[in-house]
Amino acid sequence: MIKFLIYGINFYPELVGIGKYSGELAFWLSSKGYEIRVITATKYFPDWRVKENSYKKEFINNVLIKRCPLWVPMNPSGLKRIMHLFSFSITSFIPFIKECFSKPNVIFVVAPSIACAPIALISKLISPKSLLMLHIQDFEIDAAFSLKILKGNQIKKLLTYLEKIIYQNFDLISTLNLKMLEKCISKGVPKDKLFIFPNWIDTRVALTKKEKLLSNNKIRKDLNIKQDDIILMYSGSMSKKQGLEELIEVIKNFEEKNNIKWILSGQGPLKNKLIKKTKNMRNVLVFNLRKASEIKKWLNIADIHLIPQKSEVKDLVMPSKLLGIMASGKPFITNADSNSELGEIANAVGMRTEPNNKESFKEGLLDLISDEVLRKKLGLKGIKFVQKNYEKDYILKNFEKKIKSNLKNN
Repeated sequence: MIKFLIYGINFYPELVGIGKYSGELAFWLSSKGYEIRVITATKYFPDWRVKENSYKKEFINNVLIKRCPLWVPMNPSGLKRIMHLFSFSITSFIPFIKECFSKPNVIFVVAPSIACAPIALISKLISPKSLLMLHIQDFEIDAAFSLKILKGNQIKKLLTYLEKIIYQNFDLISTLNLKMLEKCISKGVPKDKLFIFPNWIDTRVALTKKEKLLSNNKIRKDLNIKQDDIILMYSGSMSKKQGLEELIEVIKNFEEKNNIKWILSGQGPLKNKLIKKTKNMRNVLVFNLRKASEIKKWLNIADIHLIPQKSEVKDLVMPSKLLGIMASGKPFITNADSNSELGEIANAVGMRTEPNNKESFKEGLLDLISDEVLRKKLGLKGIKFVQKNYEKDYILKNFEKKIKSNLKNN
């Protein structure tokens, strides 16, 4: 039996982002006979609040989960965000080291948070035969400086230098797509250490046409939204990198259009600010994230999905919400850079407008709002795209092959 240790700040039962995928990976591997153990934080994301901040053990779907407390700021600004990440590194240090003595075959470290990586490198002293892997979901250091969450050339040089040393000492490094892989190469990571391990979607459990119709009618009725109103939806994390504040400026252009409803559904540090900015807009509805069991039906009520993105973080992050949106069969619009991974996908199967250009985004929205045929065409393209490239079993089986191949050669 292969022993597989996952080390990362985010995990199940988080509904979006990194925790969602780390949880699904753990449970999938467990179902294939792996012995899975997880060192993670108590749940805090995406609402940045903690209900039970203490050490805790859980056993879910044959996966042993060891949760560690951490400090969670209400407003995660630059210094506070660093302190938040390091608080988990400190509290998770001993639980992680203890697990290393069980000699796992694979130690799988998830970034964010890269702050866990230096601790993970200590495992080489305790369990030198373990395959030490780093999976990069976000280039958090680059993103933090691009968004001015962190500032200062000297700090940037120091963190970039430490990041390079960290990368050099992992056996394998994976990331989500080709653009992010190229970013790793530009940071000095050898090609033979790298592989692409994208996020995924289980398209086999899609809603039937009847389920879509019934749930759409019911949810619209519950929200007091007419059946022929056009719903534009943002669903996901609410933080700086999404560019949601710019979206509010676009929404103002549509205030007189009574048949257009905007749904902003999510959690995060910017949520209260968004609520204040939209409280007098009668066509805007703000909600919490939906439960995992409800998310497919929730995404289905939208006529158009919104994926705004700050141009500063192109190829540093990849919105995890994208796959669920495409699998819903509804079109999406984004203002991502044309050379980014998200921009290239949008050019192929969605609607892309120019970055940092509110007028371009508005025009793209008007094109989709006025053309139902185009919406259906793009929605169908999205379904076919995820079925071909991001089907869950296909992605995870390829990942398993990569692991077994490297264990054999390790």
